Amino acid sequence: MRWIAGFTVFALVWSTGCSFLVSSRQPVSVIASNPNAQIYVDGQYAGQGTAVLSLRRNQDHTVMARLGERTGATSIGTSISDVGILDIIGCATFLLPCIGIAAPGFRNLDPANVTVALPPEPSAPAR
Repeated sequence: MRWIAGFTVFALVWSTGCSFLVSSRQPVSVIASNPNAQIYVDGQYAGQGTAVLSLRRNQDHTVMARLGERTGATSIGTSISDVGILDIIGCATFLLPCIGIAAPGFRNLDPANVTVALPPEPSAPAR
């Protein structure tokens, strides 16, 4: 009988911490509008034309593509993940501390597929 009570308490506590079971990183694909453009994420070179990266879930990221003098940029934000929503429901249902909110798995990167558009090439001056 004691083990049932112990297991119940353990299950209730972990039901509000499912986000700890999710990886702290998320794969994100970045595509530049020009396949020759250099891609930078958070100021670090990530590849040319296309890159697939594993980024931290719990922070925003800046993505830039550059080809010569032309530069395009966008950002990747965070949103509450499906597992994070389950943590909130478990917390509200069982009135326990919401420990899962502190885990990186509580958040998702949004969007997970990014296209960075470069401005068009400047046209030659008219004569």
